[in-house]
Amino acid sequence: MTAGIIGTAIGLGAATTWRGHGSPYDRGGADAYYWRDPNPHKWPGGDYTSPVYDLTPLEVEEYLSGYRAQYDSGVRKDWGGDDV
Repeated sequence: MTAGIIGTAIGLGAATTWRGHGSPYDRGGADAYYWRDPNPHKWPGGDYTSPVYDLTPLEVEEYLSGYRAQYDSGVRKDWGGDDV
């Protein structure tokens, strides 16, 4: 595994996946944090770019891994209401 200022690359056998800002892992975590339902995607250009929904199976796995990690952490956006 290599870490840098912008993100982390994780070696998965022959494949390496990037977990930086806009990656499927990052977007999965963001969706869970903001109480959104899972919808695998990535933002290759970062924020405010067009999302890409045509993901490889590895990217879908990364998205779901990020979603699960954030969800399981119990840290979610507090919208300030009593109903959440």
